[in-house]
Amino acid sequence: MSDDNKNKDEGFIKTEMHKTQKVGTLASNGFISAAIMKPPKATWIMSHPTYELELTLCEAMVGANGTNRIYLVQGEDEATQDKLIEGLDSVYQANCGLTCSSGGHFAIWPMKVGSAENVHIAHSTARAAFDASKTDFIKVWWAGNDVGYEFKHPASTETYAKKSPVWPKEQTWLDILGKGFKTQTISNLEHPVYLTAIGKH
Repeated sequence: MSDDNKNKDEGFIKTEMHKTQKVGTLASNGFISAAIMKPPKATWIMSHPTYELELTLCEAMVGANGTNRIYLVQGEDEATQDKLIEGLDSVYQANCGLTCSSGGHFAIWPMKVGSAENVHIAHSTARAAFDASKTDFIKVWWAGNDVGYEFKHPASTETYAKKSPVWPKEQTWLDILGKGFKTQTISNLEHPVYLTAIGKH
């Protein structure tokens, strides 16, 4: 096996496990390991024009300080996936996109999505901000339940045009997702987050 193949995690994401349910910086080798996070309010971000994928996620408080963390819910098989979705708290579908800050830091932005019958203002306004960030830097923030997410463009678009991201050319979107979620995945019924959710931890 070549060194290039050892460095690839594109096979980690099992796209078949993420059907819609009812209920960092660029390395010298051109690969990135992106953080999983919503864009900070004070940060200018731009999104990749085509990199997005809907995944099954959940949020959980971990650690002594109660840090909120986003996990990929990806069971070892479909039966396990069904049990995880049933037992975990705060499971949701999210459209994940790749962003880059004006300082060159990459992140995976998970945006909750609803069903066609239940389009929440948070979902639609996050989508609008994400689409706007595909062609320009923006700042995005939560403006309340009545408004949802709002965003703004830089006062000097010319200045920020010079900061346009250098997107990875040799790394696939699935590989970026695989690297991002590899240590933040719930795949079996022994995971501490699952055990806590069902009252066994």
